[in-house]
Amino acid sequence: MDEPEEVRAALADARATLSLGLETLSGGDPDRAAAALAERPIREIFQAGLAEPYRLQSRARRIAQSARLPQAQNVTLLDRPLSDVVDSLQRKRPVWPDPSAPRSRRALASSAEVSEADRLLDEAESVVALLRALGLSPAELGPRAEAAGIAPTALRASDAVRALALQRLRGAPELPLAEQTGAAPVGFERALDEVLRTARTDEPGADPSRAAPRLREQVLKSFR
Repeated sequence: MDEPEEVRAALADARATLSLGLETLSGGDPDRAAAALAERPIREIFQAGLAEPYRLQSRARRIAQSARLPQAQNVTLLDRPLSDVVDSLQRKRPVWPDPSAPRSRRALASSAEVSEADRLLDEAESVVALLRALGLSPAELGPRAEAAGIAPTALRASDAVRALALQRLRGAPELPLAEQTGAAPVGFERALDEVLRTARTDEPGADPSRAAPRLREQVLKSFR
């Protein structure tokens, strides 16, 4: 209790969880929420507010496992903000990166935030599916990163996609994972679009195309 900021944060998280619990139990109806608050034990409301965060935690942990290079223990291939979302949700007490306060995390407070978390986890799954469709799955990238002298925690999905576009543009035999970014070579954007268009899979599950827009933007920004 002698750390006011920590106490304030803990109380804010408790309030957020209770708010989500009331919304869950009432379906978003204010009268039903008021009745739940009057009639149900606070512990029950609090537990209702943790159900969805813990479901998201299970999803995030599965995605993180599928998005790591074999040598990596904790860090995934995902770029931000998807990496922040996955890292935050898979914690012992799942939290949410606060969009109004960069690098700040807090408890989920509404069904709208739960839906947004699900949407971003869908996109994270699509990144893994896109890499796999391009022959850049974590299992395939691991040995290539090691051969290029890249730490397993330093490689991101956008790095791998950029390297593949450069390889195809130049007709090079090796994937230039370790190449430093400078100005984008002539024809690179067209080569990148072609790479992303070829990311198709017949396997059921995540759609690789859902990851393409953000990855395209991140790859092009790496040259600026």
